[in-house]
Amino acid sequence: MVSIDGGNSEDGRQPIPHLRVFASRLAGRWLRVQELWIENAMWRARDFNVDAVLRDLAVSSITELYLAIDFDAWPPRAISQCRLLPHTQLETLYLDHGSNDTKLRPSLVELIDLMAAVSNRRCPVTPSNVAQASPWSAVRRVALANATFPSVTTFARLLCALPAFESLQLHRSCAFVKHGFDLRSLPVSFGLPLQLADVELIDNFSLHSDPYSVAVLVQFFIATGLGKDLRRINTSLSSFLRVASEIDAALSRLVEDSAQSLRHLSIHSSSLRQNWVHQNYSAGVSPTQYFNVSENTCLERLDLTVRVAHGNRSHLCAPVSEILSQVTSTHISIIQVHFTSYCQPGELGVELDVDLERLMDGFPQLDAVLSAPIFDGLTHVVVDVTTLDSSDVRDRDSAHELRLCLPALDARGILGPLQLADRLSRIGLYWDEEIGEWKRYGIE
Repeated sequence: MVSIDGGNSEDGRQPIPHLRVFASRLAGRWLRVQELWIENAMWRARDFNVDAVLRDLAVSSITELYLAIDFDAWPPRAISQCRLLPHTQLETLYLDHGSNDTKLRPSLVELIDLMAAVSNRRCPVTPSNVAQASPWSAVRRVALANATFPSVTTFARLLCALPAFESLQLHRSCAFVKHGFDLRSLPVSFGLPLQLADVELIDNFSLHSDPYSVAVLVQFFIATGLGKDLRRINTSLSSFLRVASEIDAALSRLVEDSAQSLRHLSIHSSSLRQNWVHQNYSAGVSPTQYFNVSENTCLERLDLTVRVAHGNRSHLCAPVSEILSQVTSTHISIIQVHFTSYCQPGELGVELDVDLERLMDGFPQLDAVLSAPIFDGLTHVVVDVTTLDSSDVRDRDSAHELRLCLPALDARGILGPLQLADRLSRIGLYWDEEIGEWKRYGIE
């Protein structure tokens, strides 16, 4: 990995004329470098030189590129120069402007326009072999942090510039200045990445994003048909409170649209914050009522994370049992449930811990739900509990008590590890990353 910093928190983003030197070394000497990070930097037009920078980077071994930079306006020659680039090995592109606001930044639009123009996807006649026409034909994963687009059409241009695009991550927020979406606004020459299979809306996405933009994003996936082919969705609800937001409703429509294709669904509760104003809540309506997974008949794995909030401390298991009771997929084999405390550091820090006694009161219901015939095909059930206060003895005793509250799962031999705070008291099965297989724990 190579990291290039233009500036720091004190001097802000600075020019990076030395990128030419680094690029030449990456191409000529550092043949095993796979990750390149460029942060806190400004890429000026006069520092842009294809032969000295992009061509060298293109022939290197870089597969992951992280950019947290601002661009000058791209010079007119950039498009013609970039079309001469050899194919890169770049597979992952991460774009982050480094701030938590949703301000529209021209540099992002400039970059998208450049990528779209270079890839020829905006031409009236689409090239016969689109992959050959694009210098970033190998990019399969794109991660965007706090991305703001003028409209959904600009977002679509980015996707269309990546013919091998498979996985999208949106961190913290995604916003569109122009709300609303008309499918007719997309040129007929656009070629959407039909192999897109993985969408992750993470890092408290539902709290940082405005509901109108999320609704537009979901409408785009549904109207273009991309939603029907999604195999994995990772998203969040509004803290699993007994109310639901407009964003919950919009994301539910995306889950419903992928009913016949979705294999892996992860639902997380967002961190509880008191100062977010984007959310509009429907009083008395639970988010779990929106996320009805009964239509997802191909589901193979379901991950649920519940973070403690003021409104759910006494019934952490209830929303989990509600969602699990909706499952109709006979293909489901893996379920992972994580109950976690809440800790917000700072002068006015807030700490909410898991009440283990109340949690255990809800475990028999969870055990009963997972003993229904629809779950006969389960092979792995992982239940994690993270608390703020822990000791080795307490962890061991608590893990044993929690195990006793899930007798049916334990008897089937499919119950996985229980995690408490930073110390692990593990029972049953766990995933060994080194060998890529499930292994069994005793009580440790």
